[in-house]
Amino acid sequence: MNPYILGILWSIGYYEPTEKVFILRHKDKYFLEKVKDYVGSEAAVRKQVNQGKYIIKLGQYCFDIDELCQYGWTERNSRDRPYPNINEHQDFIRGYFEIHGRISKVQLRDRRRSRTQIQVQTRLRIYGNQTLVQAINEIISFELGIPTKKLEKTSTEHSKVLG
Repeated sequence: MNPYILGILWSIGYYEPTEKVFILRHKDKYFLEKVKDYVGSEAAVRKQVNQGKYIIKLGQYCFDIDELCQYGWTERNSRDRPYPNINEHQDFIRGYFEIHGRISKVQLRDRRRSRTQIQVQTRLRIYGNQTLVQAINEIISFELGIPTKKLEKTSTEHSKVLG
């Protein structure tokens, strides 16, 4: 499977076993269209007016859930969401980051000196399940040859922020 598409699936996809469909929901239609085009589905991307998000339901013919399970697939809100068992990390992380990450500027004050200095730094942040975000942290650290970052707490127990 394409690692970029897998990153999108890991970010916003979930399997509904009673209907035997794979459901993707997001505020940006682009990601749903990318997956739809990749699998060659005729399913319609619909707008959920009450939630302000788009949704697509892809039948079991589009995805082999057993293949996803071989990558380590678990439900989106699982307590433990492992990083997929893949060798091509860059495109997976790009797909995941485009949905659950951001790059921003932060102002830092240095008060150790006689006058306060303000520095502006660029900050990379990735949100998600603690197990998954820690694995991404370790891969980025290894690939760039930098130390791993400490994960920050979020409002939920099993989610963390790399930043």
